[in-house]
Order: sequence, then structure tokens, then C-alpha cells
Amino acid sequence: MKMAKIDRLVNVAIDLNTTTIAGKSFSDLLILGEHTLNNSARLLVVTDPNELLDLGLKSNNPLYIAVATAFAQPSHVAQVFIGRKAQDESVTDALAAVARENNSWYGLALVSREDADVMLAAAWAEANGKLFVTASADEKLPQSVEKTDIASKLEAKQYYRSAVMYSHKATEEYPEIALMSYSFTFYPGSETWNLKKLAGVSYSPLMEGEYLACSKKNATTFEKFNDSFAVTQGGKVAAGEWIDIIRFRDWLVQEVQINVTSVLINAYGKVPYTDKGIQLIGAAVRQALDLGVARGGIAPTELDDNNKEIPSYVISLPLAAKVSNNNKGKRLLQDVKFSARLAGAIHLTEIKGNLAYSL
Repeated sequence: MKMAKIDRLVNVAIDLNTTTIAGKSFSDLLILGEHTLNNSARLLVVTDPNELLDLGLKSNNPLYIAVATAFAQPSHVAQVFIGRKAQDESVTDALAAVARENNSWYGLALVSREDADVMLAAAWAEANGKLFVTASADEKLPQSVEKTDIASKLEAKQYYRSAVMYSHKATEEYPEIALMSYSFTFYPGSETWNLKKLAGVSYSPLMEGEYLACSKKNATTFEKFNDSFAVTQGGKVAAGEWIDIIRFRDWLVQEVQINVTSVLINAYGKVPYTDKGIQLIGAAVRQALDLGVARGGIAPTELDDNNKEIPSYVISLPLAAKVSNNNKGKRLLQDVKFSARLAGAIHLTEIKGNLAYSL
């Protein structure tokens, strides 16, 4: 049965006057190195390592090897940012120049293996909210008595944004880039950097004592087990926290910031300093936490021994009547707090069983 369209009588067009806030990606990787490609370009973005060959880079160039390693993983980042460091330029100045041009990337790796360059990159990452991972072939690293290797130096600094891998082939391979490229394919909170299979890089044949020395220095290794599979062991930053926790925390900070800012700038007129207005802020925080649960970074609601629910998180909001006149005068809302339970990850298992003729 044919009918006339109601558009003939009333035509409705609705414009969206809300503002979308863009945040940085936690899956974009920058590799910093010296090169003369596109001389004036401080930053290149490639989606295939062959693009570098087309620009004139040789396949034995360390920069090409580093980029090719990122794309060699079965699951890898969609693109790689390449930052150019001038020959006489410090790592600090080069990174600052790259960030001025584009600061949307999160992960950082260096072509250089020089300790001085690594320490500068680590300090810069710590001050600028990035995640830096490097690798070392230093024979002192898997020795527990040695304290002059790069892992020991970064551990002494208690850096929470820098991680080290030990690889006996680190002078010619980039296992840390393999690990970053693969791990960045997961949402923050849904991954661990331990037990990862890597492609295109060599595993290190370590004795148990050497592995334990690396582990004590919070350095990650890539080792073969049972002559059948090779996986990473470790996955911690220099200060001892798990890398995935740092990445998830960074994501959650940004998600809360974006959600709350969106409420403030898209409100009709204003967010009032009332219980209702405070609840709007709380709802924005809750939205970020709920997504954190869905992504796997925050534990879901669970039950204790008494079958009582253990919540994923708890949010505390002040009552408008309890806020000081001073804060109301400043239009400053404080004491919005939350506590959330990390989901964590299982890396090791201990299983006990019993065999008998009857149960």
C-alpha cells in the first residue's frame, strides 16, 4: 500500500552541536633514528616497510630493519611513525621537535643502542607521558652482580615509562619493536606483555640464573621452551610495575579527562554546582570505568566467600551542600574519587593433583 511521506508536511534536520574531543592513540609507535629520507621531513608515517625502500633506504639499514620488524608480526600496528634525528642532534632535541610536529603517538623506540641515547629517551618519555622500550645485548645484563648495564641504570632511576629487553642479538635485531607492535594491537587493559610469541627476531639461550638476573633487574627476555615455542618472559617497566598496567592507567586518565571535559563543554548553558550537576560529572567518570571493565583492565563484579558482591569500582562524590563556599566561589569541584580493582593477568600456574583408585 503506497502512502505519502510525512517529510512533505514536516521536514526535520538536526545539527549536532556537541564537540568531540580527540585523544592520543595508545597503539601508535614512533621509531626515532638518523636518516636522509625527505631531508626536510621531521616525521614520516609508513604502513609498509617497502615504502622506505622506495624512498632509497637500503634493506640492511638499521632503521629499515626496525620498521620491518614492526610489520613482521602476525598481528601488528597499522602504521609506524618515523622520527628523524639529525646527526649532531641530541635525542632530547629530536624528540621535542617530533612532538611539536605530531604528538599523537604513544610508544617510543630508538634505532640507537647507545646507553647515553637510551637514558635521554627514557628521561624524555618519563616527562612527556610516553612509553619507551629498548633492548640490550650487554653481557653484563644477565649477570646479577653487575650494576652498570642499562637495565640497572634505568631501574636505579625508578622509571615507570621505560622498559628493557635483553637479547644477545640486540645489536642487529629489534625484539622490543616486535613486542610493542604486537602488544599495541590490543586495547589497553586487555593484554599482558608476558608470554608473547614474536616473529622475525631470535630467542636468547639463557641459563636459569641468567634469566633470574634479568628478571631481578625488571628486564624482559625472549626464550625458547621445550624446544617447541619461544615466548617473552617478564613484561615490566624499569621500576617494577607491569607494562600493561602503565598503559591502561594512561588510557584511563585520558578517558576520564575526555568524558568529563565533554560534559563541561557540551552542557546546555552550564553544569550547575548542585547535586544534579555533580552527578553528571560522576556519570562521566563511571562511563570511563565501565569501558575499563569491558576492555579487561578493571575486574568485573565478583563474589566473595559469602556470596556477597565485590564491585568493580566505587565512586565517591561530594554533596553540594557540603562543598565549601570558597570552592563554590572558585567554581572548583574537588573530592571526586574512585577506587577500582585491577583485573591483572595470570602468568604462572601451580596445579596439584592426586591419583587414586577411588575419589
